[in-house]
Amino acid sequence: MSTVVIAPPARRGRVRRAFGSCLSWAVFGFVTVVVAFLVLPPLAGRHNFAILSGSMTPTLDIGDLVIEQPVRPTQIRVGDIVTFRDPDNPKRLLTHRVVRYHVSPAQVDVVTRGDANHTVERWSIPTSGTVGVVEFRVPKAGYLLMHGGGSYGRVAVVLIPALLLGLYELWRIWFPKRPTDA
Repeated sequence: MSTVVIAPPARRGRVRRAFGSCLSWAVFGFVTVVVAFLVLPPLAGRHNFAILSGSMTPTLDIGDLVIEQPVRPTQIRVGDIVTFRDPDNPKRLLTHRVVRYHVSPAQVDVVTRGDANHTVERWSIPTSGTVGVVEFRVPKAGYLLMHGGGSYGRVAVVLIPALLLGLYELWRIWFPKRPTDA
């Protein structure tokens, strides 16, 4: 013969409060991550980019988010990972490692290569220009940037926290806190 044990009302109330607390923290965490990676770097004068190809594997993987600091071309050094316009397609940005560079009075001639590539890119930039040097990466956070930048992504960034908050409020309406007996 088996018996069924039903949790006392006080325990169910604790479970509801714990669920509501977890939901609140999840919404807060989601919003904090979005703000930290998408909004704060540009406000601090940095640029953020999502890595779209495997040319820098294993250093940078597809979907990684890189935060870059703009610097003068005369400040780059061999070994730095920089973002620059593709010499063959100026509409495309590349993020590769500096192999060599030569500074002349008017321009800096740079040779770069992706860690997973066998070929190099040769390009030049005026000494008065700027180049983005990678400061750090956030693994897989670039997917948020890639998908958050489109119209559906922007809607999701607003809609998901709003839905979670709405669900939390419905939970509070349907299961109100009961006064505890002393």
